[in-house]
Amino acid sequence: MKKNLLFLLIIAAVLLCFVSCGEKSYIVSFDANGAEMETERIKVEYGKGYKLPEPERLGYGFLGWYNGEEKVELTGTWNIEGDVNLVAKWEFLEFTITCDVDGDGTFESKYEYNSMSNTFEIENPTKDGMIFSHWIDKNGNVFDRDLVIKSGSEGSYDLTAVWWDYVYDDVIFEYNGETLKVVGYKGKFKKDIYIPSKIFEVDVVSIGEGAFEGLEAYAIPLGYVSRLYIPKTVKYIGDNAFNRCRNIKVSIYSSYTEEDINEITRWLQGVEISSVGNDDLVDVLLLKKPAIGSSYYEKFE
Repeated sequence: MKKNLLFLLIIAAVLLCFVSCGEKSYIVSFDANGAEMETERIKVEYGKGYKLPEPERLGYGFLGWYNGEEKVELTGTWNIEGDVNLVAKWEFLEFTITCDVDGDGTFESKYEYNSMSNTFEIENPTKDGMIFSHWIDKNGNVFDRDLVIKSGSEGSYDLTAVWWDYVYDDVIFEYNGETLKVVGYKGKFKKDIYIPSKIFEVDVVSIGEGAFEGLEAYAIPLGYVSRLYIPKTVKYIGDNAFNRCRNIKVSIYSSYTEEDINEITRWLQGVEISSVGNDDLVDVLLLKKPAIGSSYYEKFE
């Protein structure tokens, strides 16, 4: 009887040992070393799987958690006995922006910065006879001209310059190196045409010969183009710019006086003008008869 009792006690002790050995749990504390973390400690079990948090720190790359000089993997099977304090190690990140102006793969301009750098601007490139439009990276992401890199930004980029093709909202332009001239229109299915006063800081100052000739084909009664807006920067309209453009409303900014409007429209035979608007709107010139002949005019200041 005593032998049986002793045997049972031995078996129980062995089982208790196995159970206690399989349930060893420890506390892992974290020193983020300059970063902020929501979790400061976790519980792990010896011999079982674990996953450590991965902190983030502005301007730095995370190298890993270290127990002294030994790096501890982010996941795996826990094999460290006892409570432990892990310390994060970081590397300071530097970033580079390179710019290809000619689009030939040669990145002439280079900017180096980090998250602690002050805000700076990427200089817009220039090229004779061309107007810079925007930047694009190798993944097709578009970056606007006058690109500003704000303090605290991160990332390296290879940027390629894209030059304007002289078409804006279906209006075709010509660039002489200083100003822009409207030379044509290729759209069809728009109700209104807006000629901007500036494109990329370059003034639109004239409308060339025959630029909108035949626009009537896309106008009333088809219901396509019905109104054309001309900015006050336009000082010259070439011959026959609006030939065969009856039934199209031409809008000119209201900074023009009635005398100016009469002078502007002297090339239109028998045009009746109805004017509406104020300093913030536009004056609408309704062309009730065909515009025939010379459309030359110079705006009087």
